[in-house]
Amino acid sequence: CTPGAGIVFTQSTASDWNGLSFQGGGSGTIENCLIEHATYGLTVNTSNTVTVENTTIAEGNYGLHASAGTLELANVLVADCSTYGFYGNGMQPIFLDANTVFEDCPTGVYLTNISSLNFTSPVTIRNTTTTGLQINNCNQPQVDNITLQDNTGLYGAIYLQNCGDFNLGAGNSIGGGGMECSWPVTITAGSYPEISCVIPVSGNSYNNIQVYGGASDRSGTWPLFADLDYIISNSPTISAGGQLIIEDAVEVHFAANRNITVRGSLMAIGTPANGILFTQNTAAAWAGLSFQAGGYGSLENCVIEHATYGLTINTSGTVEVAHSTIRDGNYGVHASNGDLELSSVLVTGNSSYGFYGNTVQPIFLDADTVFEDCPTGVYLNNIPSLEFSAPVTISHTTTAGLHLNICDNPLVNNVLFEENTGLQGALYFQNCGDINLGAGNSIGGTGVEASWPVTITAGSYLDPSCVIPVEGNANNDIQVYGGNSDRTGIWQQFNDLDYVVTTSPTIAAGGQLTIEEGVTVKFGANRNITVRGILSAVGTPTDRILLTQNTASDWAGLSFPGGGGGTIGYCTIEDATYGINANTTGTVTVTNSIIREGNYGVYGINGNLSFLHSSIQDNSGYGFYVTNAILQFGSDDTQWNDIFGNGTGQAGRNYRNGPNDVSVPWVYWGTDDQTAIEYSIWHEADDAALGLVTYIPYASEGHDPLSPVDGFEAPEQQIPRTTAVFQNYPNPFNPTTMINFDLHRSTPVKIQVFDISGRWVADLVDRAMSAGHHEIAWNGRDGRGRGVSSGVYLYQFQAGDIKKTMRMVLVR
Repeated sequence: CTPGAGIVFTQSTASDWNGLSFQGGGSGTIENCLIEHATYGLTVNTSNTVTVENTTIAEGNYGLHASAGTLELANVLVADCSTYGFYGNGMQPIFLDANTVFEDCPTGVYLTNISSLNFTSPVTIRNTTTTGLQINNCNQPQVDNITLQDNTGLYGAIYLQNCGDFNLGAGNSIGGGGMECSWPVTITAGSYPEISCVIPVSGNSYNNIQVYGGASDRSGTWPLFADLDYIISNSPTISAGGQLIIEDAVEVHFAANRNITVRGSLMAIGTPANGILFTQNTAAAWAGLSFQAGGYGSLENCVIEHATYGLTINTSGTVEVAHSTIRDGNYGVHASNGDLELSSVLVTGNSSYGFYGNTVQPIFLDADTVFEDCPTGVYLNNIPSLEFSAPVTISHTTTAGLHLNICDNPLVNNVLFEENTGLQGALYFQNCGDINLGAGNSIGGTGVEASWPVTITAGSYLDPSCVIPVEGNANNDIQVYGGNSDRTGIWQQFNDLDYVVTTSPTIAAGGQLTIEEGVTVKFGANRNITVRGILSAVGTPTDRILLTQNTASDWAGLSFPGGGGGTIGYCTIEDATYGINANTTGTVTVTNSIIREGNYGVYGINGNLSFLHSSIQDNSGYGFYVTNAILQFGSDDTQWNDIFGNGTGQAGRNYRNGPNDVSVPWVYWGTDDQTAIEYSIWHEADDAALGLVTYIPYASEGHDPLSPVDGFEAPEQQIPRTTAVFQNYPNPFNPTTMINFDLHRSTPVKIQVFDISGRWVADLVDRAMSAGHHEIAWNGRDGRGRGVSSGVYLYQFQAGDIKKTMRMVLVR
């Protein structure tokens, strides 16, 4: 029609109509027309040509939707469409003049699947709210002579998705003059600007290159553009088979929690003079460079800063990092799979770990890699037979320098530790089995002291060949910092080094700790060793083991819960709240040892406790405080113990018994006076809650027997005040046990043994006996001389009017 009149194509109702659709071989010319309120103003899917001139397409959904044929536009206005101004799948429009405009649409022009796209005829795209020109999967497109103004959407003026190498000509006009776009260019993974691209550095809200996600196996380069950075606002992925090359001096800035995921290859090779920078774009940390699946790459002369994980290595490939710095993030490197090779790398100022390796350790290619100013410099977990022996420096850490966890039998050598002042010091081993520290390590020294040279937990044991400094650190000892382990090993003696327990360790069921002769173990306030497995602490007469406090406050003692047990020989246990605290089904044997100057010497709740040639002395609470534990002492005058000075002279403090009677023979009680002995123990016949403590026979200070034995009259002053029978000892027993009893006056005595069902087994005594202290043995045989089986037996004591039955246990 003529310009003055024109033809209007519009809706007849409030609903959109479908539009003009050219199909098959359809063709036509549309001139001086208005097409409005259509779902698709024009649909072009034909083998012929459609020409549109001097026409407006407005206020529909898609202005034009083209997938086949030829579409020629001249002086066309496409405006106010709710989705796309132009949508071309496999085809692009031909512009016959420079007067066609796409405006006020979410996306002005969208082009997809067009090989060798050449979008260079003049056209104007403006006032869009998503993107001006969006090009998707159009390999190596050329874009020129486009005016892009006021495209303020998420992707800005030009949005290139997976387009390979693209070129933006000098004829484009992007932003400026009060018509700023949000971004001049947005790309996804797989889109790579050629170095000849002309991208404005002013006139837009963000004058950089936005990278908005995507996953692509294309290969290409992010070249350097003066005054332009790459801004990662959504995380891209380099897919398997793809490669991203980042040129020297490029800066890549990341929005909060964004990263680059590499499943293909990343090559970021800078030069010493310039280098490549990976950094945050906001005040919040970005996520880091993540190598996944089979991803690999090389980083050289790079700076990675302010990332949650500077590098994440979880790949079957190899990542090489050289002459680079990883700084001021959370984790410098987090590795769980793959190979990481480091050469002249500085990891510094990270708020958690310099390196965190779960099953992976770094490979150091030279001696110039440094981890510094992190809480923990290097953490390695679950690496069997670890050899950490290539030269590296770990310095200025505030928790631990090198922390190894469940790394069986590790070797550490050639590591330089400087000013590792944290809680665990230079080296921290958790549950690592046998450990070897070579002579090549440097730990502490003038001006570079560590808090501790070595910290171990339960389950970590230092090999005797370990070289540990004895000076040059704040604490020149071996710190024991808790842990719970069922491993078996030895605390070796190192000259001039003690073990200092700052957090209580646990020897778990199935585990065994052996403390070697001559070792000193010092404990912090209220700290202890909990033994659920086995503790073997056996010194020698000339090289005793010392367990003592490390501060002015008492430590908690040796605790045996569950089924814990062990042997303590030639040990001195001092200044403990409970020297030995037993609540166990196991057995604790104490020989030739001293438990002194604590609160309770022995606290026996449950378990079998055996004492021989040992001294429990000068404890301020009780020497022995026994409830249900079964105690065994010596069986003759050569098997003595000392129990004296406990409770600071208060009544009943040397030995406080539970409800069962007990025999404690051949003990030196600190005095020869029976009255004083009885005052110092619970020997009260009228206390129903406490059993009697039989202390006869007892010994002198020189361990000579002082009390009478059966068949001899006691001196006048030693006649008992009451008639009583006491618990047999030992109990349980095999094959012989002793039964002690007191007679206040001469009287007939009968002692018989019965089995648990009341059947007679044997008579032990059936005669008149003199006043005094007596002892009779049962050898586990019946009245006919035959050995009886294991089990519970009863012995019945009758003397005058007194009759009492007690239980004993025979264990074959």
